[in-house]
Amino acid sequence: MGSNILGRFIFCCAAGLIVMAGTASAVELRGGTEKDYAALSDLAETWMQTYASGDVETLMPYYDSHTHMMPEGLRKFRGPDEIRPYFKESIGVVDLDVVNNLEEIEVNGTWAYLIGIFAAKVTPKDGGESGFVGGRYMILLRKDPDGVWRVLRDMDNSTTDTAPLIARLKGAD
Repeated sequence: MGSNILGRFIFCCAAGLIVMAGTASAVELRGGTEKDYAALSDLAETWMQTYASGDVETLMPYYDSHTHMMPEGLRKFRGPDEIRPYFKESIGVVDLDVVNNLEEIEVNGTWAYLIGIFAAKVTPKDGGESGFVGGRYMILLRKDPDGVWRVLRDMDNSTTDTAPLIARLKGAD
């Protein structure tokens, strides 16, 4: 599989992983209320459904001029004017099967972060060979005065402890 497609897609996997909270077996929840956790879970689920559909414009309200996306191996993307084209280059060129373990959600008033580990099977839609990627992510969110959570920082890296998740994906073939 081309490293360009795989590299661009690693970030998209990490950004979307917050949606998989329900798959984690033991998520540490700190500082928030049930309402906070429900709002973050709803955001995550909606984000992934929208991403999977390829609807870039519906994704954009999750980002504002303060958002920094820092995917491993790629430059930093800041704000909708840089994030939108990045998503347009990535969405629609691959099929994705993701497994994720969300490990932590911490809420502190109008700030929250999510930490977890992910793996993904990435298959080019043009019929190329599938590849497997994995890593850890940290997503910092901010609740705006209107009560909407938005991504403020999104960072991912590769790690050596994704083998169990990749094995799960390979078993799903």
